[in-house]
Amino acid sequence: GTFTRFGACVDCPGGFFQAEASQGACDACDAGQHQAANRSASCLPCVPGKHQADIGQQTCDACAAGTFTSDSGRDTPTCTGCPPGQYQPSNGSASCLPCTPGSHQPSAGQSTCLGCTPGTYASDVGQTTPTCTLCPRGYAQPANDSASCLPCIPGEHQNSTGGARCAKCPRDSITETTAQSDCVRCPG
Repeated sequence: GTFTRFGACVDCPGGFFQAEASQGACDACDAGQHQAANRSASCLPCVPGKHQADIGQQTCDACAAGTFTSDSGRDTPTCTGCPPGQYQPSNGSASCLPCTPGSHQPSAGQSTCLGCTPGTYASDVGQTTPTCTLCPRGYAQPANDSASCLPCIPGEHQNSTGGARCAKCPRDSITETTAQSDCVRCPG
């Protein structure tokens, strides 16, 4: 942790080290490493969730929200963006989280997932589609962030895809079962 200058021992500053005695200079910590203490004989690797692109540094930088690094001693200038279908809301993370059902994320490097809007749903974990899936005919979904659509009840129908609500059948017509797209005229 020291080097010799003009016959005197001098401490290596933070970000530098010296593992051997009687050397004329300190060595800089490599990229992906750091050393906060003076007079060190070695450097420490950056822990998962942190990185350091430069040499001779005292600290490692936290990965930004939407990014991560699971490696120790990573020597890239930036962390990796979360893949589509995943997100990371916090800084300094070693992994990303999958989008929950009812949401999706088509882009990489995001800190949130996008919620499904009324008339749409996402049933899978980690959905990567650009949009949520439209509710089929005979189904509707009035709520945001839904993992499924609801079948229209008897007496109601939905004749288009992406419906937020089922409509009551007009007078003199009915649906006798669930999930119907069209009403039928009453006999007589």
